[in-house]
Amino acid sequence: MNCSIILGAIVSFLIGICFGSFLNCLVYRLSKKKTILGRSFCPKCLHQLSWSENIPLFSFFFLKGKCKYCHQSISWQYPLIELAVGFLFTLAFVHLSPFTFSIKTIFSLLTQWFIFFILVFIFIYDLKYQEIELIVVRPAIALVFLFSVLEKPIQPLFISLLIGSGFFLLQYLITKGEGIGLGDVWVGIFMATILVQPKDLCIALFSAYIIGALIGLFLLIFSVKSGKYKLKTKIPLAPFLVLGTFIALFWGEKITSWYFLKL
Repeated sequence: MNCSIILGAIVSFLIGICFGSFLNCLVYRLSKKKTILGRSFCPKCLHQLSWSENIPLFSFFFLKGKCKYCHQSISWQYPLIELAVGFLFTLAFVHLSPFTFSIKTIFSLLTQWFIFFILVFIFIYDLKYQEIELIVVRPAIALVFLFSVLEKPIQPLFISLLIGSGFFLLQYLITKGEGIGLGDVWVGIFMATILVQPKDLCIALFSAYIIGALIGLFLLIFSVKSGKYKLKTKIPLAPFLVLGTFIALFWGEKITSWYFLKL
């Protein structure tokens, strides 16, 4: 690995953890119906943070995981999300290596960063609040749709959109909103704009439901007795859809090749 790739990976990681910090802020403020403008503050004592207390990753460990003012614990969500987004941004850069400073390559990298950011947002927001924040997802669909039209053949895109929207909308109508929420339909549309090839979308959907079924079974077996989970307990679907999307993005081609070799 040459120096330019190492340097690019480091810069991508640093940009990623900064966007991870913003993502944490976005999740919190949208959930509390607060403006995303203004300086960061402790969610418990509401004290405004100085710049040194707001450095992604570093500040959490420097403060030993506690607010400097009220000494309440800071959630591990903050460094973990920053680390996750930093890792994904780095992965996107390495995937495009050898990186060239052309309009097409830069556009592709920024598109992937945007997609990864929104996917992580959907994952954490639905996991915490069992809700899809459409004020973020709908504009993201419009932008990624535009990106896909500019970069890829349009015919497979519309087939994927038909599969993604139809698959979830049918479930929503059959279950009358009890099986999945309308927000999950929008997530399915977002997946279709990302995974333009229908085969990749099918891999994502299959992976998501397999993972969801396995985790649901695990919770059922090991948690029913404790009373924390019951047969009617709702489990958010979007985190599994996000995981399925990442599987299709990173390993879709390998899974397809393996499958056809087996045939």
